[in-house]
Amino acid sequence: MEWLTLFAIFFGRIAAVQAKMWIQRETEKRNRKLEIFKTLMRTRGNPLSPEHVFALNTIILEFPCKTEPDTIIRKKWDAYLNQLNSPYPTPDQGKAVELAFVATRTKYLIDLLLVISNSQGFKFDEEDIKRVYAPIGHAQEYQQNQLIRYQLLQGNLELKTKLFPGNVEKSQEINDALLAVLKKASIH
Repeated sequence: MEWLTLFAIFFGRIAAVQAKMWIQRETEKRNRKLEIFKTLMRTRGNPLSPEHVFALNTIILEFPCKTEPDTIIRKKWDAYLNQLNSPYPTPDQGKAVELAFVATRTKYLIDLLLVISNSQGFKFDEEDIKRVYAPIGHAQEYQQNQLIRYQLLQGNLELKTKLFPGNVEKSQEINDALLAVLKKASIH
């Protein structure tokens, strides 16, 4: 009978350590999933932000389709990703086509956020997810920067820096280098 007690003590401790490690792994998994959800919620008004892109690209790692909720999330993620990878409508296609494209993209994001929120125990509805604070000033600044960049690349604006006021050649060299960087960035 003593050997049975020793056996229980020995293997009981091993089982306790294993249980603790399993709980820790599951907690870490849940925290990573929660962080993805928080990031996507935080950046839902700015899908071009690096954080949003990083969170989207991490879904494939953290929601591996081993459970039904993960499988549903991955299907919603696929739909959203396919829409994000679709070419944006050109101006000649008209404003209605652009608005429909953006509405579809937004709907796919909302669907994704809803299924992730449900899997994480939140009780958000579509209206909760749609409500987002995105300052108009940020959008205006982005549009202005894009316009300036476009005008520079088209040759309609001239870039003039005066980093070296006494050295015209050096200033022109810097201008040329900045323009080359802008052109290279627009290609990628």
